[in-house]
Amino acid sequence: MSSTPTNDHKPSILFVDDERNILEGIKRNYRSLRNEYEMNFAESGQEALALLAQTSVDVVVSDMRMPVMDGATLLQEVARTHPETIRIILTGHSDEELILKAVPVTHRFLSKPCTSDDLKQSIDRILLFRDSLHNRSISKFLCGIERLPALPMSMQKLQQEITSTAPSIDRVAELVSQDPALAARILQLANSAFFGPRQVLSCPREATLYLGLETVSALALHVHVFESLVKENSVTVEILRELQARSAHVADIAYHIALQMTSSEEVAKEAFAGGLLSEIGKLILALAPEVSTDISRYSKEERLSSCEAEYLMAGSSHAEIGAYLLVLWGIPANVVNIVAYHHRPSELDGFRTESVVAVHIAQSLLDIIYEQASPPSMDWSFISSRGFSARMPEWLNYALDCCSVPPDKLKGLLVMPLDEKEWNPQ
Repeated sequence: MSSTPTNDHKPSILFVDDERNILEGIKRNYRSLRNEYEMNFAESGQEALALLAQTSVDVVVSDMRMPVMDGATLLQEVARTHPETIRIILTGHSDEELILKAVPVTHRFLSKPCTSDDLKQSIDRILLFRDSLHNRSISKFLCGIERLPALPMSMQKLQQEITSTAPSIDRVAELVSQDPALAARILQLANSAFFGPRQVLSCPREATLYLGLETVSALALHVHVFESLVKENSVTVEILRELQARSAHVADIAYHIALQMTSSEEVAKEAFAGGLLSEIGKLILALAPEVSTDISRYSKEERLSSCEAEYLMAGSSHAEIGAYLLVLWGIPANVVNIVAYHHRPSELDGFRTESVVAVHIAQSLLDIIYEQASPPSMDWSFISSRGFSARMPEWLNYALDCCSVPPDKLKGLLVMPLDEKEWNPQ
């Protein structure tokens, strides 16, 4: 994947700040970016909206604290009228009320002062993943997503723990780690400029402990949108439950595999976080039932894997779709790469691949268990070249235990070719 976005037009950025001297400073400091972007400037939210009504803008970068219309209010209006626009808050303040107001409509939080290199890197990475979708209607749909649905039961347990007489942050962290939608938002906020962690937080549990009970409690209230989705039948409880269960299994298995591969707790935690969020693209597709239904039908009719059907029907798979949403939210690059490449690990260059491979194997083993067939997505040659073939029976057994598969279901589970030999796990 190229390191710079490739568009037919030069991407455009709109900077919004009520202090003229700050805008003048941005013009001076970011002058070198004029070869990369079309740059526009506005001194108020009203002026920004007027400009957006006249011209197309790819990215809005707004200050948080402004009179009359603050940055959060501006981005709320941008999200409503221009949902495809990437929305970034640039601020030096950490007002919790404004943070929670901005979270549902803000893709990325950046701190002031922000260097031109830091801003360019953030924007380029977002545009790079956007362009990899090859389907602008999907990227527009993704930019318009404010919240992902969480399971009713998981939210009930979380709220019950938070409102108990003696809430446990460890128990809250455990519940957050079990829900992909909430885990993604917790990671987004914990790694944002508002909280400025000393190191990148890739593990949902660590991010929860870092943020604290009060912030997690407030954020959880923003994720209750699943209720309206279920009522509108756009996403059923059964679909949510299936995706959550599979995500939890992938995370568990990937953590175990990565730890055995490397003996590194850090790599294992990366694999866990990537595994937990690896299905988030399917959750997004479920928000568009007409698309997900067509993909499912086409997959069955043509006997294709779900990934192959997604590429053919939507131009991208759930992996790229999920990765784009996560990069919009500012999720750490290592986790985004795991999500983006977990079905094609051999294509990821210049990145520590063990965590990606662990999630790839975990996903493939679950396909084997539930579909009773060798999945087309399993990259056997790459796995063999990394020297992991001999450990596959052991990891399959762990996956079977993790999924609580009864012995009578194992008959004829499969015969898989490895290193030009046949491996029979029975």
